[in-house]
Amino acid sequence: MKFNHALFLTMIALAGIFWGCSSSEESQKTSQIITSSSGTNGIISPQGSTNVTKSSNITYTITPVAGYHVDSVYVDGISVGAVSTYTFNNVVYDHSIRATFVSDGSGMAGRIDTVNVNKQNTERPLYNTQAASGDSLPNGNFSVQIGSFKMPDNAGRIVALAKERFAQPVYLFLDKIDNSYKIVIGNFSTKDDARKFRDQMEQQYPNDYDHAWVRDNSKN
Repeated sequence: MKFNHALFLTMIALAGIFWGCSSSEESQKTSQIITSSSGTNGIISPQGSTNVTKSSNITYTITPVAGYHVDSVYVDGISVGAVSTYTFNNVVYDHSIRATFVSDGSGMAGRIDTVNVNKQNTERPLYNTQAASGDSLPNGNFSVQIGSFKMPDNAGRIVALAKERFAQPVYLFLDKIDNSYKIVIGNFSTKDDARKFRDQMEQQYPNDYDHAWVRDNSKN
């Protein structure tokens, strides 16, 4: 079959027009869609599909019914913790947000404001640059970092839940670089051991620790 050079150039030109139009249409979009949903025993507002003006902000409010508390809020499939509000800033892409709720009697995580798992302890912890759990931070070796939080109460609940779930030591400290509370689990001698533990965490709780990563504590 003889190569038709003129036809080839025509096809290239048409393709360029098509892709140029598609790119132009995408750049001219003035709004994005955020889809919200919630499990039973609570609501998220606004709910459903919301058109959000491009580059603007929107805040979602998560409210449980009486006798329940927020279990977790997932943004684009990733847990951001048991938060009561979440704000999308400078929205330029479509997103999703989902909230789940559990009974106050089904677990401790929603009722604990301290890093102490003792249910009777109602005092809020004092946070400083040391390990808020009362332990010294791992010196060298490796750990698995499971979260970074701006609010100490949120960090405290995640620590309490981790202590309830795992036999490994849990550490909480204030990172003065970004002023956030970092949570790490374990003090492993090798990176491979830490990776194995991280993989086990993810397999056991796929919606909670899929973002966990291995931390080299010697590089604090």
